[in-house]
Amino acid sequence: MNSGKRAVIAVEVKSDLRVIVRAPLRTANKDIERFLTEKSGWIEKHLGMAKEQQAKQSSAFTDREIKALAETAREDISQRVVKHAELLGVTVSRITNYDKRKLPDVLEYYAAKGCRAETLKDVM
Repeated sequence: MNSGKRAVIAVEVKSDLRVIVRAPLRTANKDIERFLTEKSGWIEKHLGMAKEQQAKQSSAFTDREIKALAETAREDISQRVVKHAELLGVTVSRITNYDKRKLPDVLEYYAAKGCRAETLKDVM
């Protein structure tokens, strides 16, 4: 609890689940306790919100996990492309990924090389 040159009592719930109470320097403990009792619903609500936020953050992947998942996806995609290329009777020279925002540039590049782009709707 912080005391100092304040005019009112205030309570704050931190993201690390600490509850900070600020009160004027000469405020009686019973007044602070009464204030906290009155604000208990608000405090519980915000503690719950902070706990939910912590749970979301703790479920995020680490950099190491992301790299491992990316490598697994790269291998899986490569295997699937080769399999489907064989089924379609085509060969694959390379597999690349691209930024979807640059798709028009990619299509223009391959069109200039005499390639035709088809969507899945066109193929099916």
